[in-house]
Amino acid sequence: MKISAGSKSSLLRDFRFTADAIKIDGRVKAEVESAFAVTGEESAMRSGQRVCGYILCAVILAGLGCSSKPAKETQSVPSEQQGKAPPANVQPQAQSNSAPQDDQAITYAKNPERFRKMETVAPPFTITNPKSAEDFLAVGVHEDNLHHYDKAIAAYEQGLKLKPDWALLALREAKDYRRLGEKDKAVAQFQRATKIDPHYWDA
Repeated sequence: MKISAGSKSSLLRDFRFTADAIKIDGRVKAEVESAFAVTGEESAMRSGQRVCGYILCAVILAGLGCSSKPAKETQSVPSEQQGKAPPANVQPQAQSNSAPQDDQAITYAKNPERFRKMETVAPPFTITNPKSAEDFLAVGVHEDNLHHYDKAIAAYEQGLKLKPDWALLALREAKDYRRLGEKDKAVAQFQRATKIDPHYWDA
């Protein structure tokens, strides 16, 4: 016996509200309850879809309302003046959104001396007595920035005496030798850096 959805709901109603509930067997009862659950889920889904649709429409309308630009204001012209040319003594209105002209405004065209580039001053170098390889690296970098490459090379050598497996010191020393034009010493230091660390990308 095949039972349709309409007959299932009527059977369920009969089952709940009559005393003849004993006449419905278990299989029919399960079909009726499962159909009722399915129709309940479908109605919940439909109402959820409707609510989502309403929210989406509200968001779109709010977005359109916020992003739309106000229409330009136009003067209304009486119908008898539409065909006539404007009078000669009427001057056009100034645009209201233009920046106000201020004679006291500071601009580069009027006051270039106020826009001079300030000289940058390097912070003072405070390492006077280096003791570690890191200190010697800092001294060497400072001397490199001052273009005192021979002093930087001496600092890197002192650092390599303290930490002979630091490839960065050998690499910086090689670059300084290259800047001074001493290619043989530069190649030797590059080889030393790659011997310390074969995967060192900068060497």
